[in-house]
Amino acid sequence: MRRHQLTTGIDIGSQTIRIAVLEGNRGFELPQLISLVKRPSAGMKRGAVVDADMVAQELRKALYEVKKTTGFRPDHAYIAQGEARMGMHVARGTVAVARPDGEITPEDVRRVIAASEDALPRFSNREIIHTFPRFFHVDRDLFVHDPVGMNGMKLEAETLFVSVFSPHLRSLVRVAEAAGLVPDDIIASTLASAHILLSKKQRELGCLLLDIGADTSNVSVWEESKPFSFEVIPLGSGHITYDIALAFQIDVEMAEKVKRAHASLSEDGSTPYEIHLAEFHNKTRTQKEERSDEVIHNRKLQEIVAARLSDIFELTDKHLKKVGRSGLLPGGVVLAGGGARINGLLSLARRELHLPVEFCEAQTELFSDPQRLFSDPLYHVACGAALWGWEEEQKRRRGFLRRLLPPRFTRIIQAFIP
Repeated sequence: MRRHQLTTGIDIGSQTIRIAVLEGNRGFELPQLISLVKRPSAGMKRGAVVDADMVAQELRKALYEVKKTTGFRPDHAYIAQGEARMGMHVARGTVAVARPDGEITPEDVRRVIAASEDALPRFSNREIIHTFPRFFHVDRDLFVHDPVGMNGMKLEAETLFVSVFSPHLRSLVRVAEAAGLVPDDIIASTLASAHILLSKKQRELGCLLLDIGADTSNVSVWEESKPFSFEVIPLGSGHITYDIALAFQIDVEMAEKVKRAHASLSEDGSTPYEIHLAEFHNKTRTQKEERSDEVIHNRKLQEIVAARLSDIFELTDKHLKKVGRSGLLPGGVVLAGGGARINGLLSLARRELHLPVEFCEAQTELFSDPQRLFSDPLYHVACGAALWGWEEEQKRRRGFLRRLLPPRFTRIIQAFIP
């Protein structure tokens, strides 16, 4: 039996590939999560493709897992772009209002955003993937977020553009095509995350989403329900692992196990004073015995973890100062990603960022069966990409119907298809 309105979101990370599939039977219903699949990634580094054949091979295996759970293999998908060399650009444009009576129309808004893009400096090897108007000025005086229907002679816009390094984007598209997929759209993964993890109120008030990944940490600032700025910090939880390996002269695999088991910033006594390396050794018995008496002092481990996380928060606050929002976001900071799971992290983040801080929670009201989302909280990027795509398809469907039907019927459609 044919399924209705299937939308697939894919997150190809440095360590894991995650896929989410949504289904909506009717346009006015919430989508249903029908599949969540993950498998190890390969051929990726810091969000960029470094071995296209290897990535495509692992992606094909993940798509086969989707087929085993749903009975179909996706052939189209919305793909999250890792923030390797992502760029943020802000520009202003001005146009004269077209109508003789001075009423501003959606076409005026489109023209002024295009004028903003024309004002960008010319850069090679970059491609714009997202465009967000920050605000509009009518006749250089009135400050508004939606000027349509207002009257004026001139319309000015300040617009945020998100770009990616063109070779990275082309590599990602080639990987998808080699795996048998047609990319419906490429979405910055930080936007996909925010789509799932930030509440409507947080985005309206102004907040920051800090997603601490393995190789990078992604910062996105929101105001008036729109993205305000982005930053990619070249530090992540993987750097904590490397620091542990260097400090205690152990291999990276063991350092990762130590981090997962005992990394903590809390003084509540939940971790032992001494950590015996023998419990993490998975080689020969002789090697185990050789290191059975070696221990790590928890205090030193705590200092290593705190130092690297403080670096991440310092760079986050540096970005907030650059955009004039340090300590000025009423919606606070929302922490996400595997690196945010360290005990005691909230207290450190509050001290360093001087803002309210909380852990992320998926916005369950977005789905008809939200419980599946909690099988792994790190599905937020894949789910966000799928939800982004589903909403874009709903908008296109509404637009198609509006073009076909008289205006009085489009008001009825609006009531049933949000």
